[in-house]
Formats: sequence, C-alpha cells, structure tokens
Amino acid sequence: QLAAIDQWLTGVEYEMASCEPLAATHDAALLQIEAHTRLQAKIHGFQETINDLSAFVAVVDGGESSDERVGALEQTLQSIGERWRTVCEWAEVRASQLDGLAELCAHTVEVFETLSDWLKEREHELLGLKSAHHLEDPEQVADQVRKLQRAEAALEAEHGSFVRLSQLSCELVARLEKSNGSAANDVRRRLDTVTQRGGYCRDGSRKAFGTPN
Repeated sequence: QLAAIDQWLTGVEYEMASCEPLAATHDAALLQIEAHTRLQAKIHGFQETINDLSAFVAVVDGGESSDERVGALEQTLQSIGERWRTVCEWAEVRASQLDGLAELCAHTVEVFETLSDWLKEREHELLGLKSAHHLEDPEQVADQVRKLQRAEAALEAEHGSFVRLSQLSCELVARLEKSNGSAANDVRRRLDTVTQRGGYCRDGSRKAFGTPN
C-alpha cells in the first residue's frame, strides 16, 4: 500500500511541476481552470486512502515488528504525510490564483481594446486640426475652438476608463508576477502605451488651445 501511495504522490508531484505559468488570456485561463479542477478531484478522491494510513499505523504499532522496522515505517509515513500536505496546499494556492482569472483577463482586454479604439478616433480628430497660423478667418478659429472643446470634454469624460484599465492591469500583474513575469510585463507595456497615448491627446489639444500643460 505504501508503495502505491508513493507512486501516486510522485505522479501528482510531476503534474504539479508540469503546470504552465498562469495564463494571461481568457481562453488559456479557462483551460487551466478545467485542468486544475480535474486534478483537485483526483486529490480529493485519494483522501480516503490517506486516511486509511491511520489504521495502518495502528496495526504496525500493535504488531511485533523490530524497532528498526518500526522506525523505518515511521519515517516513510512522515514523508508521505509531508508530501500529501504539500500537494494539498499547492492545490489550494493554485485554485486561489486561478479563481476569476479568466474573467479578469477578458475584462482587461475588453477595456484596453475599447480605449484603444476611442484613442484612435481622438488622435484622428487632432490630426485634422490646423496650426494656429494656418487659421485664416474668425469662422475657422471658432470652428477649431469648438472641436478642441469637444476633444477636451471627451478626454475628461473618458478619465474613468483610464482609471479602470489601470486598476484591472495592476490586479492582473499582481496575479501573473510570480509565475509569468513575461506576461505581467506585457500587461504593463500595454497600460503604458494607452496612458502615453492619452497624454499625447491631452497635450495636443492643450497646445492647440494655447494653454499650458
């Protein structure tokens, strides 16, 4: 029985070591969640076998085995107990890390893509503005002022989306940091890009207005 338990633990430990870093996309996270759910069920199903070890210990203690044999068995049982606890603790931590990860990835990408499209429109609008010395009459000046006012108002109205993207990105980075540093850096770069583009739009409209940053 002990040999079978050792073999089972070795197999699960291999599965643990083979687990990929936390996913950074919705679909990949779902696959990891499904795989971990199966592994947790496997661990849960083995709990009874581990519980039976207490009866095995009682039989050993009540027998007439030599002290050396009993000592060796105690060491084996202690090792199995420690490995089992490690497996259970790892499974709990992994489950916690995966909890809500797919939704977080999807929401972060959704907000990022929405903001990117919105910024593209604002950037296009700013490119259509003329430099002050190219404005030839009061009507053109008034028209440009109206456009700039709309641009400023749009940027102000969208401020909450920038804040939301920052919050989501920071939460996702915190999840990914330890196990998937490369993906965490990608999230950071994506946030930096959007933040910089938003800053360029604000600076561009203020310069066109002739106001300081």
